[in-house]
Amino acid sequence: MLLYAAAAFIFSNERIFLDGSYYFFHVVQSENFHIEHQRFILAVSQLLALAGVKLNLSLQTVLLLNSLNPVVYLWILFLLSVYWLKQEGLARALLLSSVCGIYFIYFIPMYEVWYGCVLLIFFAGVLEAKLYDTPLRRTVFALLLITLLFSYPLIFIGVIYFSVSHFLKERMMSRALMLIYAAAFLVWLFWKYFFISDYETGKIEYPLSQEGTIVEQNFSHAGNLADWILFLFRIYTEETGALLITVFIFFRRKQRWQALWLIGIVTGYLLLIGFFHVQPWKHSNYFERMYLLLIPLSFVPFFLNVRLGTMGKILVDVLVILILCWRGVQIADHAQEYRKHVNEIQELISRAYQTGSSKFMVDFSKHPELISLDEWSLPMEALILSSLTHNSRTVTVSWKADIENPLIASRITEQSFRLRLDEVYPDDWLNKKYFRLREGVYQELDW
Repeated sequence: MLLYAAAAFIFSNERIFLDGSYYFFHVVQSENFHIEHQRFILAVSQLLALAGVKLNLSLQTVLLLNSLNPVVYLWILFLLSVYWLKQEGLARALLLSSVCGIYFIYFIPMYEVWYGCVLLIFFAGVLEAKLYDTPLRRTVFALLLITLLFSYPLIFIGVIYFSVSHFLKERMMSRALMLIYAAAFLVWLFWKYFFISDYETGKIEYPLSQEGTIVEQNFSHAGNLADWILFLFRIYTEETGALLITVFIFFRRKQRWQALWLIGIVTGYLLLIGFFHVQPWKHSNYFERMYLLLIPLSFVPFFLNVRLGTMGKILVDVLVILILCWRGVQIADHAQEYRKHVNEIQELISRAYQTGSSKFMVDFSKHPELISLDEWSLPMEALILSSLTHNSRTVTVSWKADIENPLIASRITEQSFRLRLDEVYPDDWLNKKYFRLREGVYQELDW
């Protein structure tokens, strides 16, 4: 945990990328929570950064608090698992969630996904400890359930797996809990049906429109299936291994329904990815989001069902430590790519400071060596990183093709700037406590 906290300090700047920069910028800009698509768990991910803003701390300090937020979140759930739930196995699963399956996500924090999956591990522990027997505990249980359902669209798969598995094992479920589940799922379904965002609608409609083509591409060759299986063993080694061992233990104990239920849920989950996403055996930030649910679905059943003696516990703890070291070193090595990205932006900012302007565009077709900067989040990253150096003179940088796009160019004036995609705002919209742009036209910044 101490190493995890130290890494949060070391890599705080590297986490300002894509969604990481987007949410951080909006929290600092508005001095408020920034919640989208009813994913309310985002508020938890923004608590420390928002507290820093409210306390008028420097942007560098707020940035460090932002990077520490997932560490504190994990610490709290870890300690609650050990001392409240009395579930050391879950605590081990929580530790592994800090390094497994997040080779990219560590630096491109997909907050609602990771925060939701970690909370799902804790929720499974609440079920295992049967902490739903009093009105107060049922209230906490209901809050956990509704938060999970509104965290990330695929989390409901994990909620259903752990809930069905637990109550089938208990062979009973109180009327109060039935009402809680019914109310939570009805509210979630009602809200998603009537108030679904355009973003989520697009995420559903586009894959559906391409489903036939995607299925043909992914499943028409036996080699693709082999690549997919190899991918799971190579990238999700610990998760796949834990799943296989757990299924073996279930069958050995004659708990066939538990084994089949776990196999069915994981297989259905993987097929859902395969039916709607091209080449799901390609390791990327996007697919890490899709596969993150494998962490609770694999580690929690393993740690809750593998019975170990004293020597067995020591061996498992040694294995957990080795995994933490192995995956942690991989993440640290991978940091070099993001550090290079940050250094290139800082070089652009340094060159921008040699002029008298604040607004710049770069022609990436002339500079293929800067291709990693060709991201929708670049203007926000430049705003944030330049403000760390000189908050009295903030710099924004966009791709030249975006600035010259007629739909954007017609709206940009000397008193306005482009934030991302087709969003254009007046200069004085920015929170002057942290960001200050100088009036002027966009200038091409050469490399």
